[in-house]
Amino acid sequence: MTVKLFDGLIEGEWPAHVSTSQRSAWMTCRLRTALSTAAHVRPREMGPGGKGMVVGNLVHSVLGQHYRAVPATRTQAKLHAWLDTTAHLNSVDAVLVGQAKARAHVMLDRFWNRYGNDGLVPQVEVAINRVLPSGIHYIGYADAVYEQDGLVVVEDWKTSLSNIEPTKHTVFNPQGRDYLWALTDRYPADRLVMSWLLMTPSSVRRIQTPIGNIVDVSAELDAIAREERTLEIVPNYDAKCMWCPYRALCETKLTGGDVKDTFERFYEVVKGGREEPEEVDET
Repeated sequence: MTVKLFDGLIEGEWPAHVSTSQRSAWMTCRLRTALSTAAHVRPREMGPGGKGMVVGNLVHSVLGQHYRAVPATRTQAKLHAWLDTTAHLNSVDAVLVGQAKARAHVMLDRFWNRYGNDGLVPQVEVAINRVLPSGIHYIGYADAVYEQDGLVVVEDWKTSLSNIEPTKHTVFNPQGRDYLWALTDRYPADRLVMSWLLMTPSSVRRIQTPIGNIVDVSAELDAIAREERTLEIVPNYDAKCMWCPYRALCETKLTGGDVKDTFERFYEVVKGGREEPEEVDET
């Protein structure tokens, strides 16, 4: 289904899938979801909160390399070497990348001191794909899946909000519920648990959910996917606007400015690859 935004200036197509980040974005702001998911609009430069997003990308890349390596070959020095040679952020401002890497080095030191020798051999970046009742697919990527003490642990790596309990914060609850339900087609439900590796420069810890709290969220996800295709695409102006990468477009529209000029100067359409990383709030 085609979606037209800003009086037809920007167009896109809703994909034949829905994801947890897409659902969370939709509940926050329909316009942001449409710009990101349907129109594939990206800012040419990082905006507010950009450093946190870069830190997250860096740490995820390094942890993926760490856990793909044979446990006996893992070292603290390799963590830092992988971080220093990460090259997939060449398009990002060099000063911002430098600041992000400095922060990530501290986080990786804390990770190594607590979990560097955990001996885990997980599957890394596990693709999730379940068909919903309407035929739309639910997709996602679990950072790691591993077996421990008879359980199948589905783990997500977080590089912000580490002092928030997952059971008390909406950032964690939908993702945990969605992932556990989606993976019941591969693993017994009574063995699945969700784990979060929560990391900031000041703390690193793992938290697991209790066993037996898996619920069928297919109808809920289906409803969001149908809403995207039927409800009017309108912005939701609130405090989160300050972190939104599309803030300039809305401000230009509200002030009667030239939205086309703003779009051409500050944004581009980038199709393909993973979905937009989840929102990072460093407060």
